[in-house]
Amino acid sequence: MHEDRLIDAVIAETLARLKAAGAAKARRLVLELSPDSHMDEMSVQLHLEAHLEEVPALKGVEVVYKHVPPRLLCQACNLEFEQKPKEFTCPKCGKVARPTGLLSGLRVAELETA
Repeated sequence: MHEDRLIDAVIAETLARLKAAGAAKARRLVLELSPDSHMDEMSVQLHLEAHLEEVPALKGVEVVYKHVPPRLLCQACNLEFEQKPKEFTCPKCGKVARPTGLLSGLRVAELETA
């Protein structure tokens, strides 16, 4: 499922950040959520809760959501920009742009360790 892949990626990223910090447990996790994830906060929370209980380092972590607009990339002029509602054209050259998939969707923005 689409949701499971996103949640698995969040968990993998969080565990990698914990390891890099030399920490054993997460206290607070800030997730960026964008409309191009095709999930809302409630859906993410429902999928995430079940998985977090299975990972000792993440059990009981406080999850905070930061809503961000999707980003687009113009392949004609290489400009990356914030998408405005129902607009897909590049503000620089006027060509149609595509979702970046990099800084949008669902991703780990911040992690506080215990």
